[in-house]
Amino acid sequence: EEDKENASRRGRRGDGKGEEVLGKRSSALRDRQDRTAEDEQTEAQRREKQDELTRKANEETIRILTQNKQSGAGDKTKEVKDPVAYPSPADIPHSSKDALIKVDGRAETVLLPIYGVSVPFHISVIKNVTNSQDNEHSFVRIIFHSPSAMNVLRDTVLVQRHIREAFVKEISFRCTDLRHANRIVQEIKTMRRLVQQRESEKLERATLVKQEKLVQGRGRVPILHDVWIRPTLGGRGKKMTGTLEAHTNGFRYHSPKRRS
Repeated sequence: EEDKENASRRGRRGDGKGEEVLGKRSSALRDRQDRTAEDEQTEAQRREKQDELTRKANEETIRILTQNKQSGAGDKTKEVKDPVAYPSPADIPHSSKDALIKVDGRAETVLLPIYGVSVPFHISVIKNVTNSQDNEHSFVRIIFHSPSAMNVLRDTVLVQRHIREAFVKEISFRCTDLRHANRIVQEIKTMRRLVQQRESEKLERATLVKQEKLVQGRGRVPILHDVWIRPTLGGRGKKMTGTLEAHTNGFRYHSPKRRS
């Protein structure tokens, strides 16, 4: 009987420990579930906030791009004018007895001998020029800007403006003077590159914003050393490192040779 009583007491004590362990496990499980639910709710709120911010940012970007596109298209159409090589036919050099291709750098025009007449073509309408040799002859091929059958968006503003007109796509000449052909091709390429560079600089200047005068900071200003700048100062040149200074209303970069 005593053995049975002791066994029953041990059983009761064991049941109490088991209930205590189960209670701790259940509490820990509830806490874990609560934390998981709270984390999921926080993550859902964060995602909702991020989606709202992304939507607002996209709407603002679309609005700005739409305004810029509308204003830019109008400004670009107004700025680009039809090129004029010579004000009047009397100003065109009619010396075509030698039937040679000539380049008028002052008028930025290429004179082509066509049926005994020097026909002027402004450099802005020329797309490319190539030169190929065959035995004792040289073939000069001039390609003009013309409507594109594959992609209309690639056409220049002048081509789009006169899209209903007739275009000369290209023209070729056979030259017996190889040196003259090579010189003419180089002159056309050089003039075309200079004109394109001038026009691109003009467009870049039009987008510049007038800046306030730099207010230099007092005392010791933050300086960042060994900084590269693109494009390099002075156009084409050797890349050099400089320093970037932070002042009151802006930054100032200067290299060992020059300051900006």
